[in-house]
Amino acid sequence: MSDVAIQGDAAAQQGIRFNLFQLFSTYYGEDARLNIGPKGFTGEKYGGATYWDTEAFAV
Repeated sequence: MSDVAIQGDAAAQQGIRFNLFQLFSTYYGEDARLNIGPKGFTGEKYGGATYWDTEAFAV
């Protein structure tokens, strides 16, 4: 499990935890053949397709 702690800024801490939740909900690294889609599980535009620039979407 990963975490990022921000002291003294509750809104930023909540935002970071939300982003971590979204990343871990989409992919958690158990299978190298899997990938993160550009819209994760929440978007319908790409129909689950993945692309070469996945790292840009994960950042």
